[in-house]
This record gives sequence, C-alpha cells and structure tokens, in this order.
Amino acid sequence: MRLSATVLCLWCLVAIGCATTETAKKPVTPLTATKPDLYAEVSKWVAAGETEKAIAGFKELIADRPDNLQVRVEFARFLVASGRYQDARSVLSLVLARSPEMVEALYTLAILEGETGNTAKEQAILEGIVAKHSENAAANALLGQIYLSERKVDRASASFQSSLRSDPDNIDALMGSGEILQEGEGEKALVLFDKVIRREPNFSFAYAGRAQAKAEFDDVKGAEEDLTKAIALNPGYYWHYIDRGKLRLILENDRPGALADFSKAIEIDPKNFLGYVYRAGLFDEEHKTDEALRDYRTLLSLRPDYYFAYRPYAILLFMKKDWELSREYFIKAYIADPNDHGPQLLAALCLLEEGKEKEAAQFLNVILPSIPRTSLFFDLDRLFLDPSTEFSFVNEVQQEKNPAVQTRFLFYLACYYELHGRKDLAEKYFLQVQGHHFAGMYEYRLNEWELSKYLPAH
Repeated sequence: MRLSATVLCLWCLVAIGCATTETAKKPVTPLTATKPDLYAEVSKWVAAGETEKAIAGFKELIADRPDNLQVRVEFARFLVASGRYQDARSVLSLVLARSPEMVEALYTLAILEGETGNTAKEQAILEGIVAKHSENAAANALLGQIYLSERKVDRASASFQSSLRSDPDNIDALMGSGEILQEGEGEKALVLFDKVIRREPNFSFAYAGRAQAKAEFDDVKGAEEDLTKAIALNPGYYWHYIDRGKLRLILENDRPGALADFSKAIEIDPKNFLGYVYRAGLFDEEHKTDEALRDYRTLLSLRPDYYFAYRPYAILLFMKKDWELSREYFIKAYIADPNDHGPQLLAALCLLEEGKEKEAAQFLNVILPSIPRTSLFFDLDRLFLDPSTEFSFVNEVQQEKNPAVQTRFLFYLACYYELHGRKDLAEKYFLQVQGHHFAGMYEYRLNEWELSKYLPAH
C-alpha cells in the first residue's frame, strides 16, 4: 500500500503554523503585524477543506515573507495534496532554482513525481536525498514504500528501519514495517499498527493494516471490527470494502455481507475490475446466472486480458446456450492454460450442440495433435470423431484409478451420450458425477445444469 498521498494530507493539517527552518539560509522576513494569525487561518482552511481560501492565504503568506522558501514548500505540498499538480510544480521550480539542494523541496518534488506517475523520477530523487542525508526519516520511509510496492522486501525493511531510527513515529515507516511483519510476525505488526492508531486515531489505513494482522491470528471478529472502523473513517475508499468483503466471504462465510461490500466497492469505482471478479464469483456460486454473466461481461470489458474469468464465463454462456460466444471463451481459456484440454473439448461440444457436425469434426482433428496420447482427452477426442471407439473408451474410464479423473470423464461420457440421443445412459453418468465435486473440477457446474434437465423440479 502506497501511503504517501494520504500521509501528505495528514502532514498538511499539522504543518501549517508550525515553526519551520529555512534551509536556503536566507534571512527570514517576519510576518507583518497586521496579520499575526494568518498561519492559524490557513491551517483552519486546510483542515476544513476550503481549498480556494487556503490557496489565497498561502499566497498572502508568501507575499508577506518572499524570502521564506519553507512557506513556498508548504504551499507546494498543499497543492499536491489538493491535486493541483501543475501549480505545485511551478512553485517547486521557483524554490529549487533558488536553492537546488533544499531537502524538503526535493522531497516534495519526489511526492509530486509519484502522484503524477513518474515513479522512476520519484525513486531517483529519494535515493539522491538519502545518499547525502542518510538520517532523513521522510525520504527513507517513502523510499521504503516504493521498494515494498516493487516487492523488494529486504530493501524496504532496511529503509523503514533507517526512517524509524531517526523518527520512531513516522507513519509511512510504521505502516510499511507493519505490512512486512503481518506474515510471520503478526504480534510485532500489531504493536506497530497500535502505535499508529494511538498517534492518528482517525487514520483508516492503520485500522485496515491492523485488521490484516488480526486475521493472521484468526481474530476474525477483531479484524472485521477494524475494517468496519476503517470504512466509517473513510467511507469512500474502494479497497476497504474489498478487504472486508474478502474477510466476510473467506473467513466468515457471510455471503450477504460480502455481496454488500463488493457491490458498494463497485458503486464507488465502477471502472475497477476487481469488485466484479468477487461479485461474479459469488453470484455464480449462488446459481444467479444472469447476475454473474452481467458481472463477467463488465469485468472482461474492463480487463479483456483477465484470463481467470474466461472459463467460468464460458461455462455460464454454455448454460445459456450461447454456443458461439461460449466456444470463443473456451478457446481463450485453453490458450491461457494449454495444459488443460478440457476447454478444447467443451468448445467442440458447443459446435456439436449447434448442430455443426462438420465444423466440430474439423476442429477435433485440428486439436488432436496438441493432446498427449497418454491423456484420456486424446481418446475422448477420438470417440467424438469415431464412435466405434466407444467400448474401449468406456472401459478406460471405468478402469481409471484416480477418482477425480474418472469423475471428470464420466461427465464427458454423459455429454457424448446425450448428443447421440441416448438419454438413459446420459442420465446414468450425470448421476454418477453428482455428489462428487472434486477440487478444480469446473465441469461439475455444467453437470448440475445438465442433470437438472432429467430430474423433476422440486
């Protein structure tokens, strides 16, 4: 989790009005006597989110103290926190033109580069700062966050420790260290998150971090309480809902609660694909086919390369008898995972369901060389091409020692008989599959659907 922008907002609430050090070593012009409380006024405007008033106040402060570069840096940080990136860059350019080595200006420029997507520049600036000022807590902490986002855990940990040696209360460093310690050293992580919460009791990310640490200890109730607190503090933050939804789904089996969280996340950010991933899966498991199809469709419009959705989407399309689109996504699923030949055979079934026997035969002949001869899929392919191999294939399936493999091919055998109008045998094998849902057997969902056509409605 990159926290620089969030921590910057916290910094803006406390920095205005604090005594500052002029690193440019220029004489500081005192504030005019007519406006002794301008710093306090600006601080109030910042805290209240009155951006235009705060900007006007900063400009007045700068006019009163034209040689005080620190005020300009504070202004630039406020502009970054407000999303006024171009204005912030202009202010920092003026500061660095007068004082190229001013550390706080360089640090603020690094934040600006990170917020505008120039992460390489951000990292280079920060590494330049710590090379000359190894004790700089803020730069080390933010650098640690960058390393952590790149999964350079050892480097991140070292940067966080350097930061905490200089400033034991640095939020970025405490949060980053806590995130690293969550797995394996959860007790130490809890101590760090507790420290952040004592210092910043309204910092939602600290509660979210502590929730993850609590979950590692199987304190599910405590974890949900912390995530609920995080949501109360920051109700518009997408990821808090995703995290609580996952907790509710995976650790509490609270499907209605999880569904509500994923739906709220989607409401907040309908362009983020992940909420649709979880909600589609939930709808699918609840046999809410239309809702699941809708979410898979939206998900794949946002992330066409999200191959994990190809197969479940194709299965639901198969159940809706959308044979053409189902076939397309089964083929995509095979291309994404060529070690599994099930989607290839399901794509062939789509053609056969459409009554396109000639195209199906061509397709089966094309894919046959890609299937290892030792695989039952090879013999299944041959069965569809040559019905005279039926007896030997049935015997192979019955002789299969692996129950998961045998169950899977009983399903395909049932499909074969159904396509050939032998309903009694189809029902027999669909029934043999029922109740044997082995892990990873995605065909089971189709078996339930196929069998429902044979059993009376309850």
